Amino acid sequence: QGTAMWWMSKAMIRCQEYLDGYNADKPPHKHIYMIAQIHDELLFDFPKVEEEQFAVDSNRAIVLKLRQLMEQGGEDIGVPTPVNVEYHPVCWAEGESI
Repeated sequence: QGTAMWWMSKAMIRCQEYLDGYNADKPPHKHIYMIAQIHDELLFDFPKVEEEQFAVDSNRAIVLKLRQLMEQGGEDIGVPTPVNVEYHPVCWAEGESI
């Protein structure tokens, strides 16, 4: 349990540092926020994209970077830590894996 908590803490720090840099030159309504940790999950809030059908694609590079930062924790402890990503634009019941 201690290793899992350490891994999640490292993932949160890495992701927040990345978001701090990403958000630095953008107005607040364009910021991406880490808004919650639920057990072994992190929840992020992305700004609304004008054309909803392009929301996943417009944020894909950022999402993949956040996933890579979370998976990096496995390298720290020598155990693979694959991360699944889901996108929920409207509600929790309607989402897709990325």
